[in-house]
Amino acid sequence: MTNPSAELLTQAKDKEGKKASAKTFPISSIPDVMNRMGWKVAARVMRQWFDGEAFELSQQHKQGKLPASTLDKKNLITDIPFDWLFTASDRVKPKVDQFLSELAASTEFNSSIGKSKGLLDQLSNGLVVMMTRLRRLGLLDVKAGKLKDAFCDFGDKTAIELEELSQFNLIRVGSTTQEKALDALDDVYGAFGNFLVKVAATRFRTIVDDNGFQAIEIMELGFYGRDTYDFLNDDGDQLLGYWADEGVLRPNVYDYFVGKPAVIKNEGVDYCRITNDHFNEFRNKYKKGGDMISFTTVKLYETSFVVHLGPLDFEEYKFRSGSM
Repeated sequence: MTNPSAELLTQAKDKEGKKASAKTFPISSIPDVMNRMGWKVAARVMRQWFDGEAFELSQQHKQGKLPASTLDKKNLITDIPFDWLFTASDRVKPKVDQFLSELAASTEFNSSIGKSKGLLDQLSNGLVVMMTRLRRLGLLDVKAGKLKDAFCDFGDKTAIELEELSQFNLIRVGSTTQEKALDALDDVYGAFGNFLVKVAATRFRTIVDDNGFQAIEIMELGFYGRDTYDFLNDDGDQLLGYWADEGVLRPNVYDYFVGKPAVIKNEGVDYCRITNDHFNEFRNKYKKGGDMISFTTVKLYETSFVVHLGPLDFEEYKFRSGSM
């Protein structure tokens, strides 16, 4: 291919209806390839991107600084079953199980929602976030350093609602260099790539007096997947694999960081390098391609965890949250 970028952007037929050349691999055919490989969710998500009006997700939405609820519904997917993350990939369940087992084995001290045993910064980052959620719900008076007696049940809330109500921690999937190089190519990889499993408190109590201490008791957690389906380049033009009608090949480490050949030949088949820029060029050329934020449904897990808060904890929260 003398001009891979132009050829990869070629649709199956040109304006005159002529067939594209045999060597052309249009990126708009990737959903069909995914379907043939059994990647049903990945194919659905990419088709929705191709069918959508041209829209580029902002960095504020990508980074979660603007809530997903501010997006048009056509730029949201909210009904992917959470259990699909478990059945379509073996990468996710071990991470969720580890999070839950560490919480179940904890009393008071836990890195995701409890306190540490160090002298400084006793509150975990997750606990600081949870206290901020409580403050916004009107259940924590920062100036007085007091909680209100209350019970909250958000078990019927959607992932988008929990994002703003009680999400306090997250699990990263596929984000490390090792994961990018070694993770299995599967439906979850195709639909979400590297993404977040977010954790929210869905049933909890705030207690004014629990044996002389104020406390937060968490009785249920909600887990959901969140991914920004976009083709923004944070650090160079991201490589998305080598594609052909026969399937996809994983780039090796050299391809990711050094070589990046335009074509890889395997068993007589030319597999074409696909990158974020190909999708961005497609959008600019055809005025189609709508970025989205994808959510799974919420999976609920019963738990039992209590963390007690004293005056020093509230003072630390004031300092770390900027509420002084």
